[in-house]
Amino acid sequence: MLTDAEFNEIWSSFNNDGKGFAIGDADDDINSITGAENYTLIKHAEHDNDVAVYQDGDAYLIVGDSNGPWAVQVYTVFCASCGKEIVSTAAKYINGEPYCTKCIEIGI
Repeated sequence: MLTDAEFNEIWSSFNNDGKGFAIGDADDDINSITGAENYTLIKHAEHDNDVAVYQDGDAYLIVGDSNGPWAVQVYTVFCASCGKEIVSTAAKYINGEPYCTKCIEIGI
């Protein structure tokens, strides 16, 4: 599973790239938002600058507070060489198989 730091980094990166969206009601607690009923809360936000993470299969809904709940949705795959979970858009694909940056750098 991705680390807390990775979830926070993904939320910031995707949000900064304009890939975030409002979810739930403006006064919802990000640890219990409406609109995520098909997801399971797997990580509670512990403080104001933290994110809550919901999961449904290989999809993560990462929710932060940006004047109300603000989410990004990402999908993950596993590196064909080392098995590390990576965001699908960050994977490098060789012959249709996903690889993480570290495996590419060391020559798989």
